[in-house]
Amino acid sequence: MPGARAEISADIYRHEKQINSRFLKAKFQRALENKHALVRTVNINKKYSIILFALFMTLAMDFAITFTMTVLMTGIDADFPMRFAGGLLIGFIVGLPTSILVIPVVRKTVNELTADH
Repeated sequence: MPGARAEISADIYRHEKQINSRFLKAKFQRALENKHALVRTVNINKKYSIILFALFMTLAMDFAITFTMTVLMTGIDADFPMRFAGGLLIGFIVGLPTSILVIPVVRKTVNELTADH
């Protein structure tokens, strides 16, 4: 009897595994068919494009410059993450307003320099 019980348990386990596998495949297939379930889009008003551009540009530039300068000036040790975070915060506080003010001026200047003649 113990061997038969183990065999039945193994059959039940295999059957449950197949059901779970089929269920997951069907669920994934439905998600692929409905692309909005996989990718969520955010529609932000066009008037905020300069602010978003400045935000992303400031984050990227601030991260690269702060990381490089912190490593060069103080090295990497146990206090590095705190120094880096502090520098990143100060750089972002200074950089974001500067970017918001400078980007429209630079865009206008570049457009004038590259205008079709």
